[in-house]
Amino acid sequence: MLADSIRAQIQNAWNEEQRRDTFAALIRSQLARRAEASGESSSPQDREQAAQSILESWRVQLEQVPVFIDALAETAADARVASVVTPILEAVQEYFLDPDDVVPDSHGILGLLDDMYLALSLLQAVSEQYREFTGHALLDVDLTPSIEAVRPLFQGKRIAALDARIQAALCQPTMLSSLQGLRSLDQPFAVKNSESEQHHVADTMQTHISIDNLQRASAAGRVR
Repeated sequence: MLADSIRAQIQNAWNEEQRRDTFAALIRSQLARRAEASGESSSPQDREQAAQSILESWRVQLEQVPVFIDALAETAADARVASVVTPILEAVQEYFLDPDDVVPDSHGILGLLDDMYLALSLLQAVSEQYREFTGHALLDVDLTPSIEAVRPLFQGKRIAALDARIQAALCQPTMLSSLQGLRSLDQPFAVKNSESEQHHVADTMQTHISIDNLQRASAAGRVR
């Protein structure tokens, strides 16, 4: 499958999370601070359950990325327009697999969430541009909820850098050529994928986690 390298990267990050508990520890600390600030009477067990739910939500959404890439690649291959779609998928994969991007992948799961933001934003933008010209979205699912769920993690220069990279990718000659090729197809081209259902988007909004939080916690020794 085209996106196997991304799947492997995500799986490796989750294996590392199981060993080090870094992201889960950050979520727990955020939930505990929120409970203290609001005077909540939630028990540690309740907060742990909430932390695990949030962690699972991010896992599900991260795993959407290779599903969408493979669905788009397979649909393009079946329609014999793989050469038109390949530059779009290459742009998505190039950033996702870059270890030293806006948030380095050394941050584990948190270091993949900027990759997810850019990948889903690119796919959504291409889908919407395709809709403007054909009346049909390229993807049969709206990725906006997942994009908006992850966006608050990145603030200031980080979100500006991510958005700038998305725009730069969309303006690349190969990307523009692919979009023009899709618009020129005789038949509407759309990805139908039963596995693309979104889950738990709202759960990720239960806590305010940011890259800066992680760096502060790491400096203080609260995250291993």
